Amino acid sequence: MLQEQSRHGYGLIKELEEKFKGLYSPSPASVYPILQMLEDQDLVNVIKEGRKKVYHLTDEGQAFLKKTKMKILLTQE
Repeated sequence: MLQEQSRHGYGLIKELEEKFKGLYSPSPASVYPILQMLEDQDLVNVIKEGRKKVYHLTDEGQAFLKKTKMKILLTQE
């Protein structure tokens, strides 16, 4: 989802709710630690906009995503 557009944590939660048509709604306690882990691994960076943190996929994050997608495709063959 960050590949499509940079988002803040609450926006990611709402986007996931929409994708799962309300059947799944992640809690902030599950989303924010993952975002912190991605930031620690330099896969996302954070820009503060007022009181919100907006998460952006880094070049390393783009490369990781591309590599992971390729692995998934190869395992499906």
